[in-house]
Amino acid sequence: MKGKKAKKIKAEKLDQAKLAMDTEELAPVTEEAAAETPAPEAAKKSETAKKGGRPPMTAAEKAAAAKARKEAKALEASMVPTLKLQFAGSEVDLAAVTEAAKADFKSAHKRTPLTELTIYVKPEDGKAYYVANGFTEGIVEL
Repeated sequence: MKGKKAKKIKAEKLDQAKLAMDTEELAPVTEEAAAETPAPEAAKKSETAKKGGRPPMTAAEKAAAAKARKEAKALEASMVPTLKLQFAGSEVDLAAVTEAAKADFKSAHKRTPLTELTIYVKPEDGKAYYVANGFTEGIVEL
């Protein structure tokens, strides 16, 4: 019988300990205890400061950032590279050669639309040869 009685006492002590722990967790917070524990917002701010991160963006800032990204992508899509050819101490701007080839074609064929243009640059000759619309040939001086 002693074994059953000892087990019963242990069970009662465990129940009392659990009850005490539960009541401690649910105990009302005193003003002193509240002053000692930081507020959740203050804790978040201190964590952000510790991490070294930036504060979260507002809706207006997010919209402005999205607009800026969209404008940057549009500029990137419309970007045309500047092409230069360097050979034997001289430099040729390929955009200028392209415009010269277009002008040469238009001077000879005023009413024909220019739909295709292939340019062959030969710096050793100082000339650029072009084929317009697949059949018309021409020469432009560099």
